[in-house]
Amino acid sequence: MGFFKNLFSKKIKTSYKQSLLRAQVSLFSVLEAMDKHNHLHADVIEALEDALLMSDVGLETTTQIVEQIQLINKKHPITNYESLLDVLYQYVDEILLESKPLVSKHVIFVVGVNGVGKTTTIGKLAHLYAQEKKVMIIAADTFRAAAIDQLSIWAKKSDVEFYSNPSKDPSSVIFEGLKKAKDLDSEIILIDTAGRLQNKSHLMAELSKMRQMISKAYGEIDTHTFLVIDATTGQNGLSQAKLFHEATKITDLVITKLDGTSKGGIVLPIVSMLNVPIAYIGIGEGIDDLKPFDKEAFMQQLIHHGVNDGL
Repeated sequence: MGFFKNLFSKKIKTSYKQSLLRAQVSLFSVLEAMDKHNHLHADVIEALEDALLMSDVGLETTTQIVEQIQLINKKHPITNYESLLDVLYQYVDEILLESKPLVSKHVIFVVGVNGVGKTTTIGKLAHLYAQEKKVMIIAADTFRAAAIDQLSIWAKKSDVEFYSNPSKDPSSVIFEGLKKAKDLDSEIILIDTAGRLQNKSHLMAELSKMRQMISKAYGEIDTHTFLVIDATTGQNGLSQAKLFHEATKITDLVITKLDGTSKGGIVLPIVSMLNVPIAYIGIGEGIDDLKPFDKEAFMQQLIHHGVNDGL
């Protein structure tokens, strides 16, 4: 059984079907071209490039995908649409990475530019983690009073601990918050950080200072940095990812607003560039609409291939 058939033969509990309808990469034009030529004709390549670029996969990743398909075609000629899908889905499978569940105590810095849904994401993460673990939110973006107020409301909604002090600088807030978290034996500590990107050196210095507070206030604890990207921003999201990647060590991605974009392909170049896993995706506005990333379910919905589902 080929990769494509094997993927779609699986019954996956987590279904993103309705939420990702707008985000799909449509390959109907590729299907038509392949049925017409029965080999990897220039028309097939052109249709595939157009489909990927229209979905914001981006020139670099599109070129990599097409070159891989052409390379395999030289060794094993691709003579039908399903064989083409085999190669395409295998390549996407290699690009996409899944986060491992957090099994120990963790500090999670949440970074991202203002407007991507960072504050809402922290609130939803708190709600999700609080179902099994003791959670604390530290609101360290002291430059945005509205964000602190929002996080306070989210903390009450999810019945988790909350700490902030708008009169102090971010690093001091983190230091004091972490000491409180240690006293309370919190297992997941979510830290909101400033979303400004005036320049990379400033961001790097600020995040570095924040990280130093962990060992001083808490001691040894696993630390992650989640980058929140708004899928609806398309190539701007890729630019943001590049800046944060250069400024700090991103460990995981959270892709928000996938339900509201026709540019779902942007996920591929971001993950390919950063080579970090996706931890969660946002597929709606509700408190439960931040879902752990399920690679196989996501792949089933990302590409609208046009083949009958009865595989």
